[in-house]
Amino acid sequence: MISGRLLFVTALLASFHWLPSTVSAQVLLPPGFALEEVHPQVNFPTCIRFSPDGRLFFTELSGRVAYFPSLTFPNSVTWTTLNVASGGERGALGLAFHPNYPDSPYVYVVYTAASPLNDRLVRYVDQLGEGKSPAILFENSGAEDFHHGGRVAFGPDGQIYLTYGDQLDPAAAQSITDRRGKIFRLGRGGKPAPGNPFGPQNPAALYGIRNAYGLCFDPLEGTGYFTDNGPECDDEINLLTFGTNYGWGPNDDCNGTPSGTRAPLAYINPTIGITGCCVYRGGVYPSRWDGALFYGAVNTGLLYRARFVAGRPDLIDTLDVFADFHDPVLDVTVGPDGFLWVATMGRIWRISYTPPVVGVGDPRGVSAAPTLRIGPNPFRANVAFEIENAAAGARVEVMDVQGRHIQSWSVESNRRLQWDGRSARGDRVPPGIYLVRLTTADRQITQRIIRVGS
Repeated sequence: MISGRLLFVTALLASFHWLPSTVSAQVLLPPGFALEEVHPQVNFPTCIRFSPDGRLFFTELSGRVAYFPSLTFPNSVTWTTLNVASGGERGALGLAFHPNYPDSPYVYVVYTAASPLNDRLVRYVDQLGEGKSPAILFENSGAEDFHHGGRVAFGPDGQIYLTYGDQLDPAAAQSITDRRGKIFRLGRGGKPAPGNPFGPQNPAALYGIRNAYGLCFDPLEGTGYFTDNGPECDDEINLLTFGTNYGWGPNDDCNGTPSGTRAPLAYINPTIGITGCCVYRGGVYPSRWDGALFYGAVNTGLLYRARFVAGRPDLIDTLDVFADFHDPVLDVTVGPDGFLWVATMGRIWRISYTPPVVGVGDPRGVSAAPTLRIGPNPFRANVAFEIENAAAGARVEVMDVQGRHIQSWSVESNRRLQWDGRSARGDRVPPGIYLVRLTTADRQITQRIIRVGS
């Protein structure tokens, strides 16, 4: 008898049009990197996301939404259980946190409901470690087994972005009045967001997609990307732009872009079953990894990296393999520790990094100058401080323009800090200009940041 989990796997691989991998199964990580199997017992974790308070949330296709209370806590806690429809790619598919969490303690979950049968975006209240008070914000037909999309993320404009597949109807993806084959842009209450390109009542931001199973924004620059699965050809990495036709439909042939539509940043052939993505801004890996786009694949069990031409987030320089998990890769995100975290079919991994040790007298051992980068700036609720090459005993401090202390941290080596705009006493600071200072044994770096109102 075939287990339910294997049925899920078989259906997913079939929907992604499995082809033999052309990449060697023995892929070595770059020096200093290591794979750590942190959580070995999860069941098809379709999406992994860190809450701003540091918990690792995940959705299981079978409908369980759960979290690990800390990065390495061994046991997960069930947050809520969804009544999902089974079969094919139906189930729990994605989640996102409100940009002002925990002041606005909302978690947005996407899943295929069993009754009535549809794909829905539901807002939950995170209350004492459980998902409470579900409110349905947005619904689509979920009748077909495959091509549900289901990725959700908040964009830099504060609006909700939600992917929805073509439900096996390519023609629907080319009709701007049909919801299938679209990425939606919604307000926080689920209504079409102001400024949508196809009219105030149309939730779509773009169209002509097949089954976008990856959606991510650069947390520093705000650039949006999504991955789209091809049929027997042409998996895609795309730049997210409003009002754009990305070409999928009855006339979209292999190895080409239909006239009048936007070409992807990259075609991938043979298809790999491309999945979740993230832009790395963790501040721990070497600087050449900063700003790279990472994405997974179910067919190959690999995590890939797309590197951009300097200063051109719309132009990919190279694509390469970063890590081999020997297991279908479903999602990837950046943790509060600055490392990449990866979900495969039955495990959650961390890709740690330790700078390689160099010999005494080796010119590579000369310490580089410390750096401080800040983003976004201006900010509303949260801002990241990325520190590189800080010696032991270094300190980061936030001050007002009169030099009065607000908040501080001790740092060493490479570190990414998140500041929620609160003082050491826990008070939210008012909108205005503030100073961020990195102090080491032999230098100070001071930068100005601006907090704007909600």
